[in-house]
Amino acid sequence: MARVGRDGGGPAFLLLGFGMFVVTYGGGPLGFFSGSAGSVPWGIVLIAQTAFLVGTALGSFGVRFAFRSSSERRERVLGASAYVAATLACLALQPALAAANASIGTWCRVALSLFAGAFSAQPLLFWVGRLLDFSRVSGRLGFFAVLVSCYLLNPAAAALVSRFEGVPYAGPAVVAGCALASALMQALLFCPSEDAVPRKPSGKGAYRLVVHSSSVLICLGFSWGVAEAATLLMLGVGRSDESALGMVAAFCLVFAAACAARALSTREEMKFGAFIRLSIVACGGTLVSVPLVVEVMPSLLFPLCYFVILLGEVSLIAFLIDVCREEGRALVDVLPANYAVFVGAVCVSGTLFWIAHELFEERMAWWMVAIVSTWVVLAAVPFLPSRASDAVVFTLGELPENEGYEANVAMLRERMALRYSLSDKEAEVLGLLLQGMNREQIAARLYLSPWTIKSRISMIYRKCGIHSYKELVKLASSDEA
Repeated sequence: MARVGRDGGGPAFLLLGFGMFVVTYGGGPLGFFSGSAGSVPWGIVLIAQTAFLVGTALGSFGVRFAFRSSSERRERVLGASAYVAATLACLALQPALAAANASIGTWCRVALSLFAGAFSAQPLLFWVGRLLDFSRVSGRLGFFAVLVSCYLLNPAAAALVSRFEGVPYAGPAVVAGCALASALMQALLFCPSEDAVPRKPSGKGAYRLVVHSSSVLICLGFSWGVAEAATLLMLGVGRSDESALGMVAAFCLVFAAACAARALSTREEMKFGAFIRLSIVACGGTLVSVPLVVEVMPSLLFPLCYFVILLGEVSLIAFLIDVCREEGRALVDVLPANYAVFVGAVCVSGTLFWIAHELFEERMAWWMVAIVSTWVVLAAVPFLPSRASDAVVFTLGELPENEGYEANVAMLRERMALRYSLSDKEAEVLGLLLQGMNREQIAARLYLSPWTIKSRISMIYRKCGIHSYKELVKLASSDEA
């Protein structure tokens, strides 16, 4: 079978391959082994769904070490094969799970969730890597057109399953077919591009999360977890024409958000800061409105919650791509740590949601969840970066003059040191330069001679391709930094 070109695959193949993976991954244990609607309590499905995400997070760390020295071809084939095998195993065990008693069935579902999630980690890395390649040859709107359209296959599959609900094994057949088709495309069609962002460990040292990125991931993950728990509580695990229409409505809202972010930003470079900022605001506003929706118009609950889920996933992918491109890091370095923080926030929010509905009556529980969600976002705001770090994530305006100043300078220093391959000593001098110190002040601060500092400043200028302090300030304040 012929491979797709060196740009990492055309948009149509990327849409189909990642879209079919989303059908299986998005369903997770819901599509694999939760059984028919109402046959499994929502709390057990919530635990299984959370275990699936935890398995993926753990699996991504495993992939980072297991494939450190393997070839690209071998990695793709082994990952695709394990993913299909795990999917088929989960589908084959559905009848046994349905016949098992509640206690054994619950533990089996949790174990299978971890198993399926772990073997889904490599395909997730692969398809996000293809999106990373595609981002190099597309504009932002074109990129979002492909990324968001991938999620249209999910409601299409849900509608197909609901149409043939009476046909034995219709749902498992759709899941198995999508998993097999996605795996075949991964193993046979795509080849790496020569100038793509690296996918192997970069050798720049251990990747470290900063407080700003953690804050964004916590906001997105917490919102995602609350929305997922709410849909499971209200709708169970069933899929119908109505839920498929709700997914399509949510898709339209997310694409509108992408268009709005594109319209609000005048720069043409591949930056997603505006979109991620808009996403966090939209997710927070939606969660706060959920109690009113439950009381006034319950039919809107699923579209709104699925909107939060979809927007959170798209924002997470955009954020990972931003980090990889801006810091020159391999995706296999960046995804595990960031995804682990995201999943941690999902676990916390799901737990709080379950506790609220165990301790309070339903109406009070909805309001408690809305209040806690609002305060989680508000608590994270002081740790979010200013617009000077637009490529990283979020803010609605500049921070106060001193609030977060040192953290922003430290983050900017680290990012420039990574991008321009500065040594630790040069990065230390760069940080003091960015604080406005001159050569003599830096020498006194570091207990070194002014000539040593001059030599290090000259090396910084040379590596950054500049010739003066004025150019350094301009570079640091631009999107290039």
